[in-house]
Amino acid sequence: MARSSRLLPVPAFLALGLAAASAAAEPVVLKISTVAPKDSPWMAAYTAMAKEVETATGGNVTFKFYPGMVSGDEKDMVRKMRGGQIQGAGLTGVGLQMIEPNTLVLQMPLMFQTYPQLDFVRDKLAGRFQEMVKAKGFVILGWSDIGYTYIFTQTPVSSLASFNGVKMWGWEDEPISKAFFETAGIAQVSLSLPDVLPGLQRGMINGVYNSPLGAIALQWDKYTRYVTKLAISIGIGATVVTKAEWDRIPADQQAKILEIAGKHHADLRKVIRAKNKEAIAQLKKQGIQLVDVPQPEVDRMVQIAAKVRANISAKMFKPGLLQEVEGLLKQAPR
Repeated sequence: MARSSRLLPVPAFLALGLAAASAAAEPVVLKISTVAPKDSPWMAAYTAMAKEVETATGGNVTFKFYPGMVSGDEKDMVRKMRGGQIQGAGLTGVGLQMIEPNTLVLQMPLMFQTYPQLDFVRDKLAGRFQEMVKAKGFVILGWSDIGYTYIFTQTPVSSLASFNGVKMWGWEDEPISKAFFETAGIAQVSLSLPDVLPGLQRGMINGVYNSPLGAIALQWDKYTRYVTKLAISIGIGATVVTKAEWDRIPADQQAKILEIAGKHHADLRKVIRAKNKEAIAQLKKQGIQLVDVPQPEVDRMVQIAAKVRANISAKMFKPGLLQEVEGLLKQAPR
């Protein structure tokens, strides 16, 4: 009698079971923001990924996207993820470093010369970066690229002296370019990403940096006439979701989602790299001129970049991380 008195009444037991089943079956909707425009390769990849994930999870996990900076700059996206207003974001290195600064080691100036080098090092460190990001409350769904980053100006720039008179944009939340331009003695006008196009239109700035595809997608190419033929970095990116929302997804579905997302991000990297080549050809057709940089000036830039890497490493990275990357780089294919 004593044992049976401690048992729940059958109706209460059934009610608890039904409630648990209902909670387990509750769909997860991931609201994802990105600065990428609606009609861009990034959004095409997201759309394909979302469709496959929804099918694979039987509709338990769906995505809703907010492209074109409708959620603000990347600092706004990170803030909104932390506040629970959105559950994920497609970020460049700028947003990633706001979550985990060590990821910026992949975007150091003049360090990676080719995509195979970046791929090799990133693949070697991907698992460690995932754990770092998880410790900060996020999960990486997949890595993407922005592409080789060049300087776009309205007057030709082939040397440090050529920057005289250039009102160079500085992304207010991006420490690498800020440190690079400051060390090189190049003045910057600090603006958020959404303010760059109006800044170009109004003459507040006449120099920006981006990949060719990125510049075209954001319409910056319409207000610049020259591209300096020295890639200062390879812009990285990744899609992240909050760990709190990720943990609502059953483990078997998490594994499937990561597999699907990894495949679509790999495809996206191939597309972005191809389209950046096409974008250079398009820029030339528009009359934008590519400006060669003499070797002595390249050497000066390399020295500046090495100094910047050392300074940023001491302030932002785990001890030995930059040196580890440099060691891996020696093993990487060209």
